[in-house]
Amino acid sequence: MALIGKLIMHQDISSRGDLFHDLIRHRPNDIATISPDKLHGCDILEGERGAVGSIICWDYTQAADRWMICKFWLRTWDHEGSKLCI
Repeated sequence: MALIGKLIMHQDISSRGDLFHDLIRHRPNDIATISPDKLHGCDILEGERGAVGSIICWDYTQAADRWMICKFWLRTWDHEGSKLCI
């Protein structure tokens, strides 16, 4: 049985927001290169890379030995306010 829910979070980063958004939207595979011990890769399931409405599946490690899969849908993208809603 799958657990379905909605997660809302706010994460502070020590980089410029536009760099982070460019990385998430246009180069998600590079995140696995930056943090290979946590994130192992991502696949585009539907749509195109960076397009609103696309569905991306991430493979990552949550704890020391727990392999997880996360699928998210890119809902909205605000260029001026640097907001990303997934």
